[in-house]
Amino acid sequence: MINKSIIASICIEIMVIISILIFFYFHRQPVLQINPLTNFSVRPTADKQFRYYYEFPSNSVDYGKASWLREDVMYRYNADGLHERFNYEISKDSHTYRIITLGDSFTFGMWVNTEDNFSEQLEDRLNTSLSCNGISKFEVINLGAPGFDVKYMVKRYEDKGDPYHPDLVIWFMRGENIFMDVEQYRKREEFYKQELQSTGAAEQYHVDIADQYAASTLSIKEYMVAYNKLSKEQQELFIQPSIDAIGKWVRQYQVPFLVATLASEEDRYKAMMKSFTNIRDHSWYYEIGAIDTFSPHDYHPNIQGHAKIADELYTYFSSQILTTCKRK
Repeated sequence: MINKSIIASICIEIMVIISILIFFYFHRQPVLQINPLTNFSVRPTADKQFRYYYEFPSNSVDYGKASWLREDVMYRYNADGLHERFNYEISKDSHTYRIITLGDSFTFGMWVNTEDNFSEQLEDRLNTSLSCNGISKFEVINLGAPGFDVKYMVKRYEDKGDPYHPDLVIWFMRGENIFMDVEQYRKREEFYKQELQSTGAAEQYHVDIADQYAASTLSIKEYMVAYNKLSKEQQELFIQPSIDAIGKWVRQYQVPFLVATLASEEDRYKAMMKSFTNIRDHSWYYEIGAIDTFSPHDYHPNIQGHAKIADELYTYFSSQILTTCKRK
């Protein structure tokens, strides 16, 4: 017969092991996801000036897969290859108020189902909670694309946004969209991908070869080290093409726009973003309050984070932009 004390000891050891496993599962370090495109069925274009520009396939679905997600998230692409639940006619009647949201993976809605990103939630909120004379319907069309910098976002608007003739553009802008250069860090990402395929490279770079984002993480870390070594004057020269691209967009497209960003962004980048609203009238700047509802293993907002963004944008829009509307 097995001694009861031995059984008790074994049970205690098992419980300790389980506790350790649970601790490490829920306390893993956040994963840096600057360019989370691995699982996307994207279609690269042949534009030599924008070598890493891509579009989404039309009338299709894709799935976001991540170790911390309880289940895969679903991304739906409409007939125009936009991350949307619905199709939108290019032409619209005078009683439809159309908004385009422009930005990177935050705007796209990385790691949440299509219906849960802030663009979709904002559209639902506007249609159910706001009453405006002469407006029968609100449309919010999502042009977000993971990994895009501001120069790529301008091209995205030229290709996909301008034909819809929006009444307002909400440009969700972040500091890294200005100082990150897609051409540079994606090129280094390709280098690291090749390196990690060689024997011993993963060990050399101290990464897990099974990590599908290892090359992206290595590339962005290298990029940030180089950028932070620049003096402030050198950094300003470096980001000037991004500033010029935004300024050109503001002047070229006479569409009302709202620059939205996170209050947690660096002050100097927020000042740059705000300065674009001084170029002409019918432009606004808004900082979204602290978001503590991010995914615990990634820097993107989770469902609650997107709900907070949508709620703040709705409040600002109804109180500062369409001020003649009434809440139902």
